[in-house]
Amino acid sequence: MLTMNNALLVIDIQDSFKISPARWASRNNPKFEENVTELIATFRAAGRPVIFVLHNDSDPGFRPGDPEVRLMSFLDKREGDPLIV
Repeated sequence: MLTMNNALLVIDIQDSFKISPARWASRNNPKFEENVTELIATFRAAGRPVIFVLHNDSDPGFRPGDPEVRLMSFLDKREGDPLIV
């Protein structure tokens, strides 16, 4: 049950993880995109905030300015949704 104190943090769902196709292909949750999409829709329907977080580090694809440091395209980030890097 969602309360007025709930928010959804969408953390590290970024293209950086797709740099290694073998790593992404071997993931253990084939319904990942579907599950995350449903979570976001549930929080939006309840009027609760959705906050997106990307991370940087020194690995290729995660460095500040690398083109892969962006949200995966299936995510429904809307204008006004916070994005923390």
